[in-house]
Amino acid sequence: MIVQRPSVARPGAAAERSTRKGHRADQGSCPTLGVMIESLPGGRLSGLRTMLAWHGVPGLSCKGATHRIRSARLEIAVARVRDLLDFAEMEDEEMRYWQGVSQEAAVAGLAGLPPDVPVWTREAAAFTARERSTGRLVGSFSLYVQPGRQMHVGGSVVADARGRGYGREALELVCAIAHRHLGLCHLVARCEAANVASRRWLMSAGFAQVAGDPRHVLPDGRAVQALWWQRSDPRSRRRCASFQAPGLHLHFP
Repeated sequence: MIVQRPSVARPGAAAERSTRKGHRADQGSCPTLGVMIESLPGGRLSGLRTMLAWHGVPGLSCKGATHRIRSARLEIAVARVRDLLDFAEMEDEEMRYWQGVSQEAAVAGLAGLPPDVPVWTREAAAFTARERSTGRLVGSFSLYVQPGRQMHVGGSVVADARGRGYGREALELVCAIAHRHLGLCHLVARCEAANVASRRWLMSAGFAQVAGDPRHVLPDGRAVQALWWQRSDPRSRRRCASFQAPGLHLHFP
């Protein structure tokens, strides 16, 4: 999958503002539905009901810019600048080729930013995937707004963790956060037509191919044939309390 690195807001660069509830037309006519938990057993799951009703994704912790969720093998969390710098050091030649971004360019884009700044703005968010058993960093994923007011998703997995299902596991969790917590009905992804692994990855995570401009130029200047993908969830609903949540402005005219 082609990753476009999100910009990182500098501390104090944006003030949080009060907002009203609603859905942006560009995000589709997705209804604001409550969580379907009426069929769950009684008092034994009251805590689960409360958690689901508030956050929308089972197991998700939401504390301002800090979001964290665990699967059977991975922990997904909002990345900080230092995490992205660490991941840049782990990128191999294959990853850089498909991204069209050199290691030097990736590091330069983060230069001068405080290492503990979370990558969580209205325009973009970054997530890390770590093995629960070892704490090892195995993947980096991002949500970012592109022209046309669409929320794009991208990601990469380190070389020695590929082929183990980590990419699909992490991508499904990031998409669940985007749909059920941030309230984004539609997510868009783009990959190079020649990148068979990315095509399979997207399909395994519920993306369907859609029409789109096949012409794309990577940051390194390489022109490629692009394929476009979309993942939709008609039960999406915004539950995040952060006024800096990615895509928040997409809900409003």
